[in-house]
Order: sequence, then C-alpha cells, then structure tokens
Amino acid sequence: ANELGGDVLDPGATQLHAWPVEVQPPTRQNIGMAKAADGAIWVANYEGRLLRYDPATQATTLVAQLPAFIKAMHIDRNGRIWIATVQGVFEIDQPGAQPQPVSVAQMPRSACSDIDEAVDGTLWFACDAGVLRLAKGNWSLLRASGVAASTQFTSIAAETDGSLWLGMSQAGLRHAQ
Repeated sequence: ANELGGDVLDPGATQLHAWPVEVQPPTRQNIGMAKAADGAIWVANYEGRLLRYDPATQATTLVAQLPAFIKAMHIDRNGRIWIATVQGVFEIDQPGAQPQPVSVAQMPRSACSDIDEAVDGTLWFACDAGVLRLAKGNWSLLRASGVAASTQFTSIAAETDGSLWLGMSQAGLRHAQ
C-alpha cells in the first residue's frame, strides 16, 4: 500500500502490477493492510475509509467511513480489528460489525498512531496521551517515567521478553521494561 493505491507481486513474478482493490473514489494514502484468517485483505486509508478485499470474489467493500483520519490498523489473534485514529482507538469485534470507539476511563480522547500485539496477546497502542494497554480484557494507560508529560508516543513494538520499544515525537526512541 502507498499514497497512490498499492501494488501486488504475484508468486513467482518479478514485477509489481496494480492491485485489484477498486472503490470510488480511488484509494489514496493507504496507511495499513492486514490479511484476515478468511484470506480477506483489509485496507485502511488515512482519510478514514476501511476497505475489505475478497480475493475469491475479487470484490472490494467499503466497510466503514470513520469520523477521523486513520493512522494504523491491526487484526489480533482473535480476529478483532483495531484501528488507531487521530480521535482514539476503534474496534470491530465480529464479522459484519461496524467500528466502535473504545472508551477508556482514564484516557482523554487522544490521537493514537500505532498498534502492536505481544506474544501473550496483550495489545499495545502508542497514543499522544500515553501508552494504552489491553491485557486480559482490562485497559490501562501508562506513562513512561522520566519523559516529559507533553511527549507524544508515535510508534510501538512489543518484544518477546515483554519489553517495549517506543518511538516518541520529540524524545526519540526508548526501550521500556
């Protein structure tokens, strides 16, 4: 996926060709793609559109138009779709459902930029308000010690040992235990 749509490399091919995802208006600024267990390709683009491409039928469906710009998308091990936007996190918890905003009591509405899943299934979200964690059904908002309160978290990567790599808007990169 890229700012002009996307390309596909077929098995054994040596050249890319335009991907078959077709909707009107044409997709631009595709931020994320993920393959679901059923083989469908999900595409999120910055302008808030969430698309589902079915390779078997070659049909593209506009699943939702979110009210905010999309920054990242992730399909977790349970098949739930998580969408990070400039207005927080949205979730699709079952096939055919519409994205629902996630409400976390201790977190103000905040832009979220990245999502990762740890080996134990814990979901991590990099947000302007802090690092959001969903572990065993419980949400919590974490702040890194020694980091300015104004620091915005922009990217996140969970390590197999349970630690995190955090990208920050002004403070650079941090490895958190």
